[in-house]
Amino acid sequence: MEERRLYPLKFIPETASRPWGGVSYLLADLGFADTAVANGWLGGNTISEVMETYLERVSGEKGFEYFGTQFPVAVRALDVGGRTSLRVNPDDETARVRYDTFGRPALWIIEKAGPGAELCLGFKEDTAPAAFYDACLEGRAYELLHKVVPVAGEVYPIPPGMVHAAFGPVRIVEISEASGLFFRLMDPSGGRETHLEEAFDLIDFRRWSEGRPEDLLPLRIMPHTLEGPEMVENGETGGFTVYYCRSVSGAVSQESFGAVSQGSGHSGGVLFRVPSEDGRAVEPYTLRPGEVLLVPDDIPDYTILPAGETASLIEVRI
Repeated sequence: MEERRLYPLKFIPETASRPWGGVSYLLADLGFADTAVANGWLGGNTISEVMETYLERVSGEKGFEYFGTQFPVAVRALDVGGRTSLRVNPDDETARVRYDTFGRPALWIIEKAGPGAELCLGFKEDTAPAAFYDACLEGRAYELLHKVVPVAGEVYPIPPGMVHAAFGPVRIVEISEASGLFFRLMDPSGGRETHLEEAFDLIDFRRWSEGRPEDLLPLRIMPHTLEGPEMVENGETGGFTVYYCRSVSGAVSQESFGAVSQGSGHSGGVLFRVPSEDGRAVEPYTLRPGEVLLVPDDIPDYTILPAGETASLIEVRI
């Protein structure tokens, strides 16, 4: 019997509390967090179960060769009310050689920020390792760091080696390589284990500079403004695409969305039109602001269009 073709997958978030607030895993194949599919005939299966069964039909040949049966992308929403620990993420090579896992290049998307919110990203100036080590032990490392007052809508690359932290109130969506590995350099609560010596040779002690997309390889994480219908020919690029919808502006176009949006209770977002397997019909899938959609490699082509004048997306590929 012919196998059924896969379709765009949405997920049920998993939430957990932290000393500084809470985290919601929107898409995660991390072992300790394994989000379940929310729609269609795969509903109820976790992303790790889907990967075990369908492998490269989800992530594509390139993704499967590099990551194996683990899905490569994780999306988390961080609701920071206090102060996160100061931490650093490893690169792929170090993570593989030392810990047999993946690194964690990441992008931070600022969703909301209140009075007093602050991000620490790298160093104010080139810093001597010994000076930073002493500052961590003495609890004054934040004095050496480059600080940013976050504004909703901004994005900040967090490449491996960059020390980083967040002070609330701020909501951050983090898109990263699928890894739970990080190193805590200093804990403002004083109650959790730190890994300063273990991670010291991973730290980039240079003055902070604005990140570039290539800093986040092997992932390609790109902001994308959708101003009208776009045809995506997946056969040309290969692999999966993960979409995160940030916002939609302008009035909902009922002409574009038609009865689909009316019948689904859709309140604004992005519509994905995927041809059926026999090519005789179009199956619609909606992505609302704050949601994640995974388009597997199995889908050859599809059309996306905003439910308004424009939509702001983050697009993730290998």
